[in-house]
Amino acid sequence: MATTSIANLKSHGRNLQSSLVSAKLAISKTTRPLSSRRLGTSSSEVTCSTSASPLPSALLFDCDGVLVDTEKDGHRVSYNETFKEKELGVTWDVDLYAELLKIGGGKERMTAYFNKTGWPENAPKSEEERKAFVASLHKRKTELFAALIEKRLLPLRPGVVKLIDQALAEGVEIAVCSTSVEKAVSAIVTFLLGPERAEKIKIFAGDVVARKKPDPAIYVLAANTLGVDPSSCVVIEDSGIGLAAAKAAGMKCIVTKSGYTANQEFPTADAVFDFIGDPPEERFDLAFCGSLLKQEWFLMASMAVCYSLATLSSTKPLLSHKNTTSIANLKSHERTLQSSLVGTKIAISKITRPLSSRRLGTSSSEITCSASASPLPSALLFDCDGVLVDTEKDGHRISFNDTFKEKELGVTWDVDLYGELLKIGGGKERMTAYFNKTGWPENAPKSEEERKAFIASLHKRKTELFMALIEKKLLPLRPGVAKLIDQALAEGVKVAVCSTSNEKAVSAIVTFLLGPERAEKIKIFAGDVVPRKKPDPAIYVLAANTLGVDPSSCVVIEDSGIGLAAAKAAGMKCIVTKSGYTANEDFLNADAVFDFIGDPPEERFDLAFCRSLLKQYVS
Repeated sequence: MATTSIANLKSHGRNLQSSLVSAKLAISKTTRPLSSRRLGTSSSEVTCSTSASPLPSALLFDCDGVLVDTEKDGHRVSYNETFKEKELGVTWDVDLYAELLKIGGGKERMTAYFNKTGWPENAPKSEEERKAFVASLHKRKTELFAALIEKRLLPLRPGVVKLIDQALAEGVEIAVCSTSVEKAVSAIVTFLLGPERAEKIKIFAGDVVARKKPDPAIYVLAANTLGVDPSSCVVIEDSGIGLAAAKAAGMKCIVTKSGYTANQEFPTADAVFDFIGDPPEERFDLAFCGSLLKQEWFLMASMAVCYSLATLSSTKPLLSHKNTTSIANLKSHERTLQSSLVGTKIAISKITRPLSSRRLGTSSSEITCSASASPLPSALLFDCDGVLVDTEKDGHRISFNDTFKEKELGVTWDVDLYGELLKIGGGKERMTAYFNKTGWPENAPKSEEERKAFIASLHKRKTELFMALIEKKLLPLRPGVAKLIDQALAEGVKVAVCSTSNEKAVSAIVTFLLGPERAEKIKIFAGDVVPRKKPDPAIYVLAANTLGVDPSSCVVIEDSGIGLAAAKAAGMKCIVTKSGYTANEDFLNADAVFDFIGDPPEERFDLAFCRSLLKQYVS
């Protein structure tokens, strides 16, 4: 019989809480192999089945580690053969390659490695030539890897064919979404799955998107291309960066651990298994994927809302109000209803007082939807820069430039360049990436360790200059921040600030701008408190663990794509309040998007709205 770990049983329990909402629960003894996770110890076992669970609209598979356990004996060997052919004097051993797998994409992996350890002597010197050099290495690696696949020297993982065949038979869309080059992924799909299946499988791979996992771009593209709702998709991944990408795209994600990830934990996954499996060693099938999706109560609630609004629409137009809301925000509101009205009692009423939730009316008599049974969030987690204070353009950027000027580095970050650099989480990481790309200043040290110390000293001075701005109160709090924090603290909701910025700078903002009385009640997670910066979810996972709250009961306030990705990958709700640098960006995966929080009469949302984002299940 297939074994299930204690961690997986706990995960199974969480999945049941989600998948059994409004579904009829059939508990029966059976002697046949089970498609769902098993909770027994003999051939007579107990299984829980959600008979009304929908099928996924699409199953999206990662490739390496999911379809085939390729990394250690496939890609790694092919990289080393390429390095040997090109006489680079480089070998990636098993442990080093495991570290490099934290970087999404083969070309990105090689570039990061050479930037860190030094480029080979026979590598070119200019940035453009180095890009071409890395591309040529990657092309040759792909050819060697494809040869391994064509010879069928790397087999498919157990259960892959079974799950794909089940999905195709039910009309579920299938796609493979990988950071590997398209030629290598196509070879795996064609040679190992067979041309008949390959014709029915869409491939998204290589440079089809500009940003690799953990960015959700590849999964968002897949959903858009297939014409399906991300929330109806189930992703099969094997790594932390893949899981982060899937969750940031708003999708369910099952992790099947591979050779390199066997000992890792995946607390934000919807389910974790050692493999998919074929009977009698089957771990899960299409029915289990369907059980992860929510349904009936959402449908009933949505229909009730739509019916009530349609009934009233003849006398009340729905798309304008003195406190204006954009069409995009109304669409976001519709998505919010889908999330927050699951299993709750819907109260549709006419009211004359101002609404804290988003409004769909045109006069003082308005229509509001409230999820009356929704709980308060366990915690509100705020990003700092761009959320508490719009610091980046006229705060951090100015402080970086003043530091560069003091140190005579001959570097100036203009507004547009700094906007690009903000895609990198963390100030020290930002400077390091910039100097790696453009060249280090002449007066910078040469060794890696000395450069780390050099960057740390620059960042320390930048922080001192930035704090001087804060202490002089030259950068004000954004509208509504103090109001929302006060509402949360009054209701006993925990408040924390989670930032990639230096802890000293974040503490200065909280203390000087929010005041010492509030500051005493706010927990700060900042700087190097975690080794991996946003979009990695580590800082939000740490905050939830430290505060002793469930991530799914937290609401995050962010202003950037990398912050949103981190929050969603941690399994949290996320509201985006756009800032100066993100005003024109789209945040399709956010639970709600506003220009700011706001104080009355320009209030956009409050604690009641945060509450409405959380799901409440009723029996």
